Amino acid sequence: MSVARIKGFTLVELMITLVILSIAASIAVPSYLNFTRNNQIQAKAEETFRLLQYARGEAVANRVKVEVRVANGQWNVWSRAADRNTLTSTRRLEYDAAQAQLRTSTLTNNRIVFNPNGSATATNITVCRGSDAASGYRIQVRPSG
Repeated sequence: MSVARIKGFTLVELMITLVILSIAASIAVPSYLNFTRNNQIQAKAEETFRLLQYARGEAVANRVKVEVRVANGQWNVWSRAADRNTLTSTRRLEYDAAQAQLRTSTLTNNRIVFNPNGSATATNITVCRGSDAASGYRIQVRPSG
């Protein structure tokens, strides 16, 4: 008479496995959320930098003044038309305040002006989450380029 052996896991083994997995998840989830938030801030900083590079390039290529205006959660690039009297919006950057804050210093009339020779209004831009500027990304616009 042979005894058939039943293969499987006991309830204790399953409970121990679940406890180990929950401990691992409780350690991993906050790190993942922090990683995601940092990536959102970095992506917004890179978008802002590219927008400023575009504005400077437009000013030099078209030999006109180009303005980057900041208003209502948007950064708009405005360039002068051929008649030099009208401004047209050529590019826009919107940002969600819940993901990232763009803070500027020494910005006159909420705009950065890029001149035809490539010079610009000097300012510092910090892209951060909330009021935590220490862990944000800093973009520096220099007058000379």
